[in-house]
Amino acid sequence: MAQAYVYRNQCQPFGICNDEKMVGYVMVIYDYDIPEYDIWHMMIDRACQGCGYAQKALKKCLEYIDTKPFGDSNRVVLTCNKENYAALHIYEKAGFSFTGEQDEEEVEMVLYR
Repeated sequence: MAQAYVYRNQCQPFGICNDEKMVGYVMVIYDYDIPEYDIWHMMIDRACQGCGYAQKALKKCLEYIDTKPFGDSNRVVLTCNKENYAALHIYEKAGFSFTGEQDEEEVEMVLYR
């Protein structure tokens, strides 16, 4: 949350909730240098995984990005652990594709909207 406060002119954090219970977290960031929207830190509590929260949260993030809150870019980028097959499947199903870039265990994916 401190990071979101420092970069408040280019990012928006979101709690992922089921009714009143927080089950995860995600942050949308705008990179003015590229320009592109980045989805950072998509996390779902282990006990709540497999319930569709990540798919719903991703959909909401993309709807938020479509409003262009920080800048006019159609490029959305995220990274994911290359062995997190469930998350990779969710991102691919949403239209993300691999860029070929990789940093240690993280692979980069992109979506143009």
